[in-house]
Amino acid sequence: MKILPRGGAGAFFPLAILMLLAMLTFWLARGIAVDDRDAPAPQSRDPDYIVERFTLTSLAETGAQRYVLSSQKMVHLPGDDSSILTRPVLRQAQPGQPETRIRADRGIVTSGGEIAHLHDNVEVMRAGEPAGPNRQGSSEMRVTTSYLRVLPDQDRADTAAPVRIEQAGSTLLGTGMELDNRYRRFRLLSAVSATYKKKE
Repeated sequence: MKILPRGGAGAFFPLAILMLLAMLTFWLARGIAVDDRDAPAPQSRDPDYIVERFTLTSLAETGAQRYVLSSQKMVHLPGDDSSILTRPVLRQAQPGQPETRIRADRGIVTSGGEIAHLHDNVEVMRAGEPAGPNRQGSSEMRVTTSYLRVLPDQDRADTAAPVRIEQAGSTLLGTGMELDNRYRRFRLLSAVSATYKKKE
């Protein structure tokens, strides 16, 4: 067995191991502290308030009514500032135009109320309008789908789900739809088929 002389290189080996372990411990502790600091706080799914028979009215800058959103029940989640709606109904009306009513079994409104996600038995009812001096009249239109994303401030809505549109006895079927309520236009995106009722 070879014995290193006292004070030789062998005396520094245990010290080097201890220093390496100390540096590794410091690095791990610092890494955990940084991860904890940067990690977002967990969002609570517990509501902070619940409102029965909720109604919200949005007004334009002129004071005119833009839309009315109501539901049987609203549950507000503070974690992401979203609201869960039961049986939501959204009514929109442009000045001088018939009302459009959108309803569903349930809905989720994002923070700020900019987007409403409507789910299950979604129905859009757009009232007909009488003929005028410079325009043709139209009959009531009914749109049904399983999901609809609504942007109420823009008077627009869209979906990627299958859609059924009924008007004056005629039916349009398609997958995906874009709806512009301001200009009373809609566009089916794919798999479009139609059944027209012959005028007598």
